[in-house]
Amino acid sequence: MRRNSVFLAALIALIAGCTSSGSPPRPRTREAAQAAAPIVPAPPAREVAAAAERFVSRERVTGPDEELGTRVEVRELPVPEIRRGTAAPFAFEDGRRGWVAELPSPNLLVTPAYADGKVFVGGGFSSTEMYALDAATGALRWRAAASDGGPSAAIIDEDRVIFNTESCTVFAIDARTGRELWKNTLGDPMMAQPAAADGRVFAAHAADGGHRLTALAAKSGRILWSVPLGADVISAPTVANGSLYFTTMDGVVERRDPATGRSIWKRRLRGVTAPWVDGVSKRVLLSRRVSPPAGARGPHEEQVVLSAATGRIESHGVVVPAPHLRGSGRARRILQRQPGAWGNPGEAAMSHLGVRNVADGWAYQGARPTVIDGRSYAAVGDSIECREVETGRLLWKRRYAQDHGAQAMSPPAVIGAQMVVATIDGHVYAIDIDTGSTTWAYDVGEPIAYQPSVARGWVYVGTASGKVIAFEAADRSLDGWHMWGGNAAHDGLTATPRSPRRGTSQDAAPGAEDRDDAPREGTLRVVPPGSDEPVGLPLDRTDVQMSVTGFAASVSVKQRFSNPFEEPLEAMYHFPLPTNAAVDAMILQLGDRTIIGRIERKARARVLYHAAKEAGAIAALLEEQRPDLFSQRVANVPPGGHVTVELHYVQVLPYVDGGYEVRFPMVTERRAADPTAGPDQELAGLDAAGFRRPASVGLVVDLDAGMPVEELISPSHVVRIDELDERRMRVELDDQGPIADRDFVLRYRVAGAAPRLAVLPHMDERGGFFTMMLQPAADDAPVRISRRRLTFAVDTSSSMNGLPMRHARAVVETGLESLRPGDSFQIVTFSDLVRAYPDAPSPATDDAIIAAERYAGDLRALGTTSLAAAVDAVLDRREVEPDVLDLVVLVTDGFVASDREIMRTVSERLGNRRLLVVGVGASVNRFLLERLAEIGRGALTVVLPSEDPEVVAQALVERIDRPQLTDLAVDWGDLTVHGVYPRRLPDLYAGQPLLVSGRFDTPGEAVVRLTGRQGGREFEDEQRVVLDGFVEGNDAMAPVWARARVTDLMNALWLEDDPDVEEAVTQLGLEFGLVTRFTSFLAIDDAFLSGLGMGHGYGGLGLSGTGTGGGGAGGMGAIGLGNIGTIGYGAGGTAVAYGMGYGRSAAVPMIRAGSAQIRGSLASEVIRRVVRQNVNQVRACYEQALQRSPGLTGRVVVRFVIGTDGRVQSSEVSESSLDSGAAERCVAAVVHDLVFPTAEGGDVVVVNYPFVFEPVSP
Repeated sequence: MRRNSVFLAALIALIAGCTSSGSPPRPRTREAAQAAAPIVPAPPAREVAAAAERFVSRERVTGPDEELGTRVEVRELPVPEIRRGTAAPFAFEDGRRGWVAELPSPNLLVTPAYADGKVFVGGGFSSTEMYALDAATGALRWRAAASDGGPSAAIIDEDRVIFNTESCTVFAIDARTGRELWKNTLGDPMMAQPAAADGRVFAAHAADGGHRLTALAAKSGRILWSVPLGADVISAPTVANGSLYFTTMDGVVERRDPATGRSIWKRRLRGVTAPWVDGVSKRVLLSRRVSPPAGARGPHEEQVVLSAATGRIESHGVVVPAPHLRGSGRARRILQRQPGAWGNPGEAAMSHLGVRNVADGWAYQGARPTVIDGRSYAAVGDSIECREVETGRLLWKRRYAQDHGAQAMSPPAVIGAQMVVATIDGHVYAIDIDTGSTTWAYDVGEPIAYQPSVARGWVYVGTASGKVIAFEAADRSLDGWHMWGGNAAHDGLTATPRSPRRGTSQDAAPGAEDRDDAPREGTLRVVPPGSDEPVGLPLDRTDVQMSVTGFAASVSVKQRFSNPFEEPLEAMYHFPLPTNAAVDAMILQLGDRTIIGRIERKARARVLYHAAKEAGAIAALLEEQRPDLFSQRVANVPPGGHVTVELHYVQVLPYVDGGYEVRFPMVTERRAADPTAGPDQELAGLDAAGFRRPASVGLVVDLDAGMPVEELISPSHVVRIDELDERRMRVELDDQGPIADRDFVLRYRVAGAAPRLAVLPHMDERGGFFTMMLQPAADDAPVRISRRRLTFAVDTSSSMNGLPMRHARAVVETGLESLRPGDSFQIVTFSDLVRAYPDAPSPATDDAIIAAERYAGDLRALGTTSLAAAVDAVLDRREVEPDVLDLVVLVTDGFVASDREIMRTVSERLGNRRLLVVGVGASVNRFLLERLAEIGRGALTVVLPSEDPEVVAQALVERIDRPQLTDLAVDWGDLTVHGVYPRRLPDLYAGQPLLVSGRFDTPGEAVVRLTGRQGGREFEDEQRVVLDGFVEGNDAMAPVWARARVTDLMNALWLEDDPDVEEAVTQLGLEFGLVTRFTSFLAIDDAFLSGLGMGHGYGGLGLSGTGTGGGGAGGMGAIGLGNIGTIGYGAGGTAVAYGMGYGRSAAVPMIRAGSAQIRGSLASEVIRRVVRQNVNQVRACYEQALQRSPGLTGRVVVRFVIGTDGRVQSSEVSESSLDSGAAERCVAAVVHDLVFPTAEGGDVVVVNYPFVFEPVSP
């Protein structure tokens, strides 16, 4: 990118200042500002793409952390070259966004101010315009005239943009429209930014041959008071603790009453920066000019701490060189060459600060400190320094990689645990405030003379040649420095800027602040007619109905959207669901039209969806993005209409610490790109900004615990509980308070001792399914492990800031307290870097534990999440001796995109270690954390912000302090059980039950033996298990088992690609009607399907029909999602017939498969799977016969030959007790059309396959 190395010389003649009497400003022409073209839409995409291609992301960590720009290489942003008066976007690493807006004149620009999705910036000294730009795109929102020229940095007071011009006048502009509210001409020059507080605006200015400080009414601009000063004010007044503090350019520091202007104290201290007031310690910090030490030359300065009450100096800092006070150097020369700002700043400013002209004085801030938590941060000389306020002790110091002329000319912007600073070389750095470590560094390609603004993850800078450059530096937690002066505790901002107004055009407008490339939950992304850009529409409401019986849940989710446009459009959105949810139904309602979704292969579903979209038909597509995140697309939503999408899923509830837990996700947060991970980050861009449900959420849980409920609580939300009887409850979300900013969690315990065994069996024509929860009768004797090695791997990235970090510290500190003699430990922290304390595992001595507790107490959240590198570091250590239990406790929110790489690493390298995972936060990445706990033979504990961190940490320690059950195995006795998942049974910790899903061939009863080891001893437990195939209400066990098998297969796929496993997952989705990674729900208008010839027939072209078609056997009359009814399966899809309310829908005729006789090398399981996939066509044959003979029953054996290509060469009925020749011929015809995998060696396979037909009454 071309760098401007020489600035434009003076192009506009020097214009005299305002008269000292405060008379109206002299006329000033606007031709220079208006000559350039206005800000217009971005240049062609190819120009932006070319700029992005020039950007090459380099390795983040490149050297020792001695200077800024060495540890982390300064990376050049791909800012495109554009015309003046235009704006353009660009993209850089990991799909992050940026934009550049080039204002009409090449003036030095000051700090942009941010509020309500807009960025406000004055056009510079020769300009007469204030601009409002879109914060996400740089597009012009409005421009306002500043008639006498030279608009300064703006501050935002409520809905007012307040600024002064270099020449004379204070303006107030409506932030929403750009309309002028008031102006007041005070005097020329005005070299300080205004400040505002409590309905007053404070401005310093020249007047009557001297200088004054004036207070104006914020609403009207009326003068409230005005007092004389000895010189102009440096930077801006500071409003804090009910007082007004400022430093004048002749070195005087004052405190005044903001209501009257009365002086409270005044000190001649030779001050060279504006004061910073620490509201906590009631101290004032600033830098002052001092004589150089013996043997030194040139100007020097020191930081001093004053008493806010008296103004007396309480402590002195270190004396350091201050070359910027000479008024020379590259930075000052840039300021001194600004066109239109060459007025005389006064003798005091020139001699004391080296200020040569008005622009130089206007930009000057010197080494003003920023103070946070008793520490000061300042750009001093050629360095950034951090010192203790109380003692002046230097905590860290980082030099610039450039010379003194590259000094940061403004104080650092401190946001949370990070500090952002810009230099005159055009470099923008983020620095860890605790260590001084650079976390990222970018080169914008233009000199920067003023402080950056930081808002919602974006950094905004004004350059010295008339450009505003913005780039997405981090997630939205990097937020809070919205304008020059800082935040609500500092000068320049009276209140925290409000979030964008909802219900206004901003929500749907391109370029709104909340716009993201990925759709988010709570916002329907639509593509309006004639546009390629999706915009956002508000989600009207989400309604969730949960029916919980025992430890199983049936859940219906309805989401309603509106289309305000006058033409049809396409809608897109994402939404989170529990990780183990088996999504088995979708219904789309548009007005009085209802379309039932059916399952298809993902690729085929997309083709059909896009065909329907292009044909103008109504269609919907539901896809799985990952097991806990789904995406929905709806084509041709009618104008002015409402859309309701209803989804249904079933799940088994986890048993946690003696009770069951119901969880419904409200939030999916941004998943950071792991800087240490490999290229496999396919999900990083998907949820780059995170998803949240709307404020309007209705959630009802109908609970039937089966036993008296002893305790029922929601640690996440306020709920209303209606107790129907001792075992049945109805729980509803309370309408008061925030709802959609955290996941909903409900926990319940039953009275008395929890049952040790619970089995939910179900049987249909596909065979038997069951889910079993077994609480082992483990030995509760205090058997302890002889020795342990405990490793705490703690996420210290920015997303952990606040309560999550507090919980993480509590887990570590409580874990350290539990260590015993003979144990060892280590703490590994990870953000942008991985650090270990101590360097190697340490014996658990008292001194070591005390030091480690101190280390844990100082942990702070900062940077990106390098989880992959942390896992590598932990697993790189040598394994321990066999008698030592090696436990790794991972504490994180899991917000990374490199799920697959991390799971693969743990699976391959875990060895004999155990991985316990602690998820902290209102919404964690449960998918990744659950998989890690499963692969690591550990357990997952999720800690909500509302929970007491010490209590949760103690429960975790008690769990790991007792020996777990390991090496578990189940002997099913005489039961015909198979297909049990998880295949590798997990270790069980104290109070943790065994939960498995499986299949059985025939009903039965037997004693089941659970064996394993506990504390080095053999363990055995026996329970009598009954698998009854005709238990009412357990229909969900079939999809629950299928989901468990899908999870098992997907775990293998996460570790290694395998086409056979992909196909197995696909077949499960098709057979059981589930959304998986490779199968999707598709809902298409029947009229469109009829046009393709797909609406009827036994499967047709693979798309299930409805009504009398294959897969439509459930009938169109059974619509709605209550408790689980029956499911009809079609030849390539599923038609769902869920019953209304809480009852079951009508049963369907049952088809059982007997034991097949096979001659050849094709496995019976493969043959049975293909037949099951097409069982709806067989059922249709039987249903037609039942219409003629309602009581028809019998057995049909079909003999068929599978050729070398997998196709059926011949089929015939070899044996039958079914009194229906038509049905027999129909079944044989169906079998003849089947296609099987080819047998090993290309053999021909002969099969005798029995079908048993039996009508079932409703």
